[in-house]
Amino acid sequence: ASYGVHGGTDFGPVLRLAIEGLPAGIADARADLVMVTDGMASCDDATMDKLIGFKKQGLRIWGLALNGGSISPAMKAICDKTIDLDRLAGNAKDEAAAEVLPG
Repeated sequence: ASYGVHGGTDFGPVLRLAIEGLPAGIADARADLVMVTDGMASCDDATMDKLIGFKKQGLRIWGLALNGGSISPAMKAICDKTIDLDRLAGNAKDEAAAEVLPG
């Protein structure tokens, strides 16, 4: 009952799963990756280098930050576009989310 969440997520494991662990992974040139996070995160250099390679092949990475209050330098480096939903209100929040989420 006293567990708290304070940010500082390591994006490395989940990004490595997307790169290596899924059948087609993010290797498909049409792949998009959407990250929903509090924005406070890090990523190891090796995984970042692999992502950069996939981004050169067409991968797009979108970031939706909520309940965090800030977007880390790692998230800015990883994502092509980041949207901090906590900083938007009303229709602006809906429109921003619609840019990233399908249908």
